[in-house]
Amino acid sequence: MAKYYNKKPEEPKEIKNISDFSAYKKLLRFEKERSPHTLVFLTNDPEEWFINVIHYRTKSGVITRDDYIIAKDIPDWIKWYEGMGWKEF
Repeated sequence: MAKYYNKKPEEPKEIKNISDFSAYKKLLRFEKERSPHTLVFLTNDPEEWFINVIHYRTKSGVITRDDYIIAKDIPDWIKWYEGMGWKEF
């Protein structure tokens, strides 16, 4: 059995919470039936060119995924999420 002697120990991940984004403008909110997650499109850009797409656990607010997209791609992202079963609220 091979051992990895040069493997560096993993650093603990920084845990982000949806409350960190309370000053951001909410554009869209999606939920999926029987899912413990919520999906939101947020921006703090005054011209709304750049958008954060954030998946977070609904009860705890812990962010599980954070993507950064440009505004012109929003329709494609919405279509993709709706195809995966997400519904806008």
